[in-house]
Amino acid sequence: MTSLTGTFHGCRSLTDITIPSTVTSLGETFRDCTSLTNITIPNSVTGLSSTFQGCTSLTSITIPDSITCIKGAFDECTNLSEVYFLNKNDWKLTGRWGARAVVSGTDFENPSKVAVYLKDTYKDMSWYRSDKYRE
Repeated sequence: MTSLTGTFHGCRSLTDITIPSTVTSLGETFRDCTSLTNITIPNSVTGLSSTFQGCTSLTSITIPDSITCIKGAFDECTNLSEVYFLNKNDWKLTGRWGARAVVSGTDFENPSKVAVYLKDTYKDMSWYRSDKYRE
C-alpha cells in the first residue's frame, strides 16, 4: 500500500495533479490546498477521508468506481458544484447516533445535487457502497 496521507496538506500553490496508480490511500493529502482545481484519482484508491477539506477552488471531481467509502472529504469545498460518480449503485450513509440514509441511483444523475449532498446536506455522514463496505 502506498499512501500520500498529509503529503500536500496546506500546499496553497498546487493547482493540478494526477495521482499515480500505485497510490492506494490519500487520507488528508490535499486538505487546505486552496488553489487545487483539477485532480485525477486512480482506481487504486478505495476511500476518501478528509481528503479535500478546505479545497475552496475545487469545482468538479469524478469519483472512480474503486471508491467504497467517503468520510468528510469535501467539507469547506465552498465552490464544489459538480460531483460525478462512476459507480452510482448501492450507496448508503450513516451518521452519528445511528442516523441512516440512502442515496438512490437517480440522485446521482444530477452532479450539482450530489455536490450539495457531499459538501453540505450529508457532509457529516459516512458514505459507503453497501456491496463493498465492511464494518
